[in-house]
Amino acid sequence: MRTKNFFKVNLLLLAAGLGLSSCGSDEKKPEIVDDPVEKTIEYYIEGKVTADGGALKDVVVTATDNVATKTDANGQYSLTVSDKGSYNLTFALDGYMPGQENYTATVASDATNRSIVTVNAVMSKKGESVKVEEKLAEVKEEEVLVITEKGSEVADKTVNAETGAAETTAPVEATVAVAVPKGAIVVEEGQAAPEISITPYVAPAAEVIDTPSETPVTTQSSLANLKIESNVPVVVQAPVTVQISIPTATAETPVVEAEVFDEVKVYRKVDESGKSVRAIGDIVNGWKEIGTAIFNAITKSYSFTIAKGERMDGEFSARVEPTITVGKTKTENVTSGEKSNAGNMGAIDYTFEYSAPTGWEATIDASISDATKTQLMATVTSSENGAAGFTHVTKKQTARISGNYNLYYSVKVKYVEKTYSFKLKGSVVDIKVKEYKNTEFEYKNVSASQHSGGGGN
Repeated sequence: MRTKNFFKVNLLLLAAGLGLSSCGSDEKKPEIVDDPVEKTIEYYIEGKVTADGGALKDVVVTATDNVATKTDANGQYSLTVSDKGSYNLTFALDGYMPGQENYTATVASDATNRSIVTVNAVMSKKGESVKVEEKLAEVKEEEVLVITEKGSEVADKTVNAETGAAETTAPVEATVAVAVPKGAIVVEEGQAAPEISITPYVAPAAEVIDTPSETPVTTQSSLANLKIESNVPVVVQAPVTVQISIPTATAETPVVEAEVFDEVKVYRKVDESGKSVRAIGDIVNGWKEIGTAIFNAITKSYSFTIAKGERMDGEFSARVEPTITVGKTKTENVTSGEKSNAGNMGAIDYTFEYSAPTGWEATIDASISDATKTQLMATVTSSENGAAGFTHVTKKQTARISGNYNLYYSVKVKYVEKTYSFKLKGSVVDIKVKEYKNTEFEYKNVSASQHSGGGGN
């Protein structure tokens, strides 16, 4: 009897054990997958290209290693790179020239995965070509040939009392005008006739000052840059006057003489030898100082002279020297979010989108004329990252979330605040700038059994 009972008990225990084993095998385990957002390392170079104050589309943007794209209808572009470090950028579009041959985008050594670096650019439409010999044949002794980015016209000649160079007091509807007197350009027998074009352009500063400073630092900002191109070298036989107009200066919005710049220095780009031009200073970043520009109240412009015996073709830059104070780098929270897959053992796909601000804006509180504000903004633009204005860069990410995991992300943007101080004839004017720098993207997947902070869903 005992043997039979013992046998029954063993059978019950065996059945119970099999049942427990069966239940355990039915329990689901979380599906663990690789998340491409987390595993794939990439960084974004974003920006906007403008010309004449508007967006410029179809610009070919190329980075080191031949990574290339085109700007869209809003002038915006996006490049994806896989390594940290510096990248040279070029911008190309037929009929336009960039502010410089190469721009630099730097993905910092401490940059987070999928962070954004912003590089904006201003391009300029190339000036119309002028057959100078033909045009000068029509010019009388009391006239000058005025060449601008829009072409040429003949105007009455006056002589500048300070420089002795021929110029014109006639109003010129252009950014830059070059007054060429009769006899200034001579074509020798057998030489090709020069065809000259003038292109004003916005050039980025050689050195962007972003390092926080408690005391003001003197820098250079370009009032105007121009490139005079010719199919043949042009050495002038008489002084030629270059006039830089002040934007928006009209009878309704005149230039106040007390508001013109205290000093405007003129530089010329030179070759390595620097022997092709007269100069009054050392070569700095490929440029030599050649004189100063004088304000002309009648023409509402700053003018300088290309002396007799000098090359007319070349690149010139009229610059002022403001001081700049840079505040400490600050961080602005853009957005944050999370997606819960807790309790679900299967992996899921999740797509999310975010938008981060880029660019810069300036404010001028001083009581000055609109014409002065415009010329001050032109100089700040040359020292900042592209044209003024905030834009937003939108990115979309598609994540793969493992079973019983939660996803958390946050987007932050770094910015600096600067103060430019410009010396005018009658005062010092401050311009305050807020500039967005790099955008940081922080991201992580966490098991639902753990605890982690995150933004709202």
